[in-house]
Amino acid sequence: MMCSLSSLLACRNVFLLVSAVLLFASTRVTGQNYTLGSKLLSPNCDTNCPITVRWGREGANMNFEITLEGFSGVEWAGIGFSDTPTMPNSDCITAYISPLGVVRVQNGFMSEYDEPDFDLNQSGISGVSGMRNSTHFVAQFSRTLAPINSNDVSFLAGAPSKYIIFAFGEGYVEEHAGNGQPAGPILSVDTVDMRSTAPVMSIAATNASPKTLAHGVFMMLGWIFLAPSATYIAHSMRFRAPLWFKLHQYMQYGAVLCTIIGFIIINVGEEGEEGEEGEEGEGNPHGSLGIVVLVFCILQALMGLLRNYIAGKDSNASDPTDKGPRRWLFNYFHWAVGVLLLLIGAATVFFGIELYGGNENKETVYFVWVGVDVVAVVLAFLLNGSKNEGVRRYIVTFATIYSVFNLAVVAAITAFAAMDIP
Repeated sequence: MMCSLSSLLACRNVFLLVSAVLLFASTRVTGQNYTLGSKLLSPNCDTNCPITVRWGREGANMNFEITLEGFSGVEWAGIGFSDTPTMPNSDCITAYISPLGVVRVQNGFMSEYDEPDFDLNQSGISGVSGMRNSTHFVAQFSRTLAPINSNDVSFLAGAPSKYIIFAFGEGYVEEHAGNGQPAGPILSVDTVDMRSTAPVMSIAATNASPKTLAHGVFMMLGWIFLAPSATYIAHSMRFRAPLWFKLHQYMQYGAVLCTIIGFIIINVGEEGEEGEEGEEGEGNPHGSLGIVVLVFCILQALMGLLRNYIAGKDSNASDPTDKGPRRWLFNYFHWAVGVLLLLIGAATVFFGIELYGGNENKETVYFVWVGVDVVAVVLAFLLNGSKNEGVRRYIVTFATIYSVFNLAVVAAITAFAAMDIP
């Protein structure tokens, strides 16, 4: 069939489509048997799933097939087998397909949240084939039932069941965290007998753990409860001196203390080593923002302690309004750093919730809190400076309700986050 100049583009597209289909068909391994096994699908999906990982034993081998549909830029995919629903200390098999279509499948071991350590002996891998294009990634391979390397999981009869973990991404098996890759990793709900044909349920992998939850609780106490409540009190309740100052001062010290404790929890492991849950997801600035919050909240606390030194000695001790010739300088920096901290602190909490993963109820509660915070800011500016005693009683009542509400938000997010821990 001849193509006219006007239809050349359409003919080219048809040609590319046919070529892709032929390439897909030609690269699939024929004759592999998956009847004596099962499969792992995208969470809450039964058919035509974006992610399909299937396996089945055949002779002395376990056959595997990985199929990803609708994801762009995928260059590698990996399946892991672990005693726990986490990546560290898991046996893994990774498939990488180069831009030229060269397929490389390697046996390895994940000792931590990092690139796997590939085994020197790769003789257990065979039947390698695959393809990828702008929307699809398919890899097939086999591994012997019997372990070849000391870290290999056994697929022989009577072998212990394992959690199955699956992840994928760009580059050459780059480091990744819980939600750091497109669609995030998925894992089996429970341990799996690889020789069983029973259906395998999956869930989206998260960074949920008692350690990350404890870190989050302290950070939320600091930046959802203590700091916003203390700021509202300082702005709106100055007519209740010296109570407002004491509440503001000690609540802000509490926010600093919670920030330091949260930072220590996430960065120090049980044996004093760097915490493994501290990995930052690709494109998620939570860790970097957390460092900024830590530094600036310590700076803010130091400014508060040194406020009289910064302001200078007052010239008239009998004048309560004379607080030193440089008091304006302290007020400006204290206000500016405080506002910056509240904004960055709120953003850091949001990105932390996103990085934690799991159910979306946490984000819903967070955005309700943001809405109430906006209302609190508006009321603070509208009612500030009022000398009406009735209005002042209303301000005190709202400050109390607002503080209790902030604490309730922390409790609600914590409760939802606890549900995500495997």
